[in-house]
Amino acid sequence: MKKILVTIAVFGATMAISAQETVVNVEETVVMAPEESFKPEEGSFAVEVGFAPLQFNSVSLQGGQLKASYSLNEQLGVRLGVGFGINNEFSDNKEEEWTKTTNTISEISVTPGVTYSFEGTNKLAPYIGAELLLATTSDKETVETKSGYKRVTKNENSPFNTFGLGIFTGFNYYFAKNLYLGVEVGIGAKFKNLKNESDEITENGTTTTEENKSENGSFNFSAYANPALRLGWAF
Repeated sequence: MKKILVTIAVFGATMAISAQETVVNVEETVVMAPEESFKPEEGSFAVEVGFAPLQFNSVSLQGGQLKASYSLNEQLGVRLGVGFGINNEFSDNKEEEWTKTTNTISEISVTPGVTYSFEGTNKLAPYIGAELLLATTSDKETVETKSGYKRVTKNENSPFNTFGLGIFTGFNYYFAKNLYLGVEVGIGAKFKNLKNESDEITENGTTTTEENKSENGSFNFSAYANPALRLGWAF
């Protein structure tokens, strides 16, 4: 009996010493999740308008154009601005010897371009780029009378064709997923040449045409900045 008690005492003492000498180290590993990027992915389209929060008409088309862009990859993108407008006014004299006058003014502009984006951050996308400018304006006045007289005058108010090239830089700040505000500055050159004026007169069934050729034009090279923030949406 005495041997059994001694054996139990030795076993208990051994277990106590072992428990005191045993140290458990727990190493905590914290995994940081990567910050979410608000910028659009490859193959995304984007459309934008001008945004000037302190003006009465705060949202507008930049340069009178609808503008869209497409991301070819993380760095390269293409963009296109298209502007158009037609204004038609007429006056009709309802008297016995009536005269009807119609004035039409039209404008068309196209600005294809390419952009290169730098790495930036998850919300900021700086870029550089270049674009072409192709634009034309025209006007036409048509006068008709009851007697059959008709005169069509084209380009009387010195409309012109415009060709240009610009380089620019700017950045887009994505304040929410695929929504951004941006600014842009650049330098560009424009060449304008006036269109030829012509008169087409129809009287007593006979039509005659006169054309005045214009050799006037202008060249302009200057820096520019868009007067408003660019508010865009990528999808």
